[in-house]
Amino acid sequence: MGKQTAFDSQIPGAEDTGERTETNGEGRVDANEPALLRFGHACATRPLEWPPAAHLVLAMRRPRWRTRPVLEAGGQSIPAAGPSDALLNAYLGKAPRGRQGALPAIQDIPRLTWEEFAEGYRHEMRTPEGLRVLDEIIEIAQQDPARPLVVLCWERLDGPNAHAHCHRTVLVELLVERARELGFASSDLSKT
Repeated sequence: MGKQTAFDSQIPGAEDTGERTETNGEGRVDANEPALLRFGHACATRPLEWPPAAHLVLAMRRPRWRTRPVLEAGGQSIPAAGPSDALLNAYLGKAPRGRQGALPAIQDIPRLTWEEFAEGYRHEMRTPEGLRVLDEIIEIAQQDPARPLVVLCWERLDGPNAHAHCHRTVLVELLVERARELGFASSDLSKT
């Protein structure tokens, strides 16, 4: 049995060899049943907390140095899975990149609340382009459904200097919804 992480308690059979653990209700694996796609999220700056053998997807528009550890762990970077710069800047109350000083009254622009940001991000991801991105991530999860797919971003949601929110929590909800729309059984590991 390998080293267990906090994620393992949420993943049925995580300490096993990686074989499918879905059952047909009678305790037996049924090869005719579609595999359960499991989605979760984690902080990109805490690789020791990433579940072993998970599909890793870095979901940031500007990942910079955060890409390397994810790629070295066998993951992928999908920048289009992050919120648009305009939406993120409105949430953070920042001027668009390269426009500092060009908008002297930026302090007068009200910041989006988390709820407004989440709604805007959901809207972006429900456009044809956003749906293609969701489908691309779901295809990664389908490659080996016995492994969970973990969406990564830089915000820490617990511990010192924790952020209250991150788009990756909404992205996991969207992935579960979209997978179900496509006919796949799916679950959000953060809600189990």
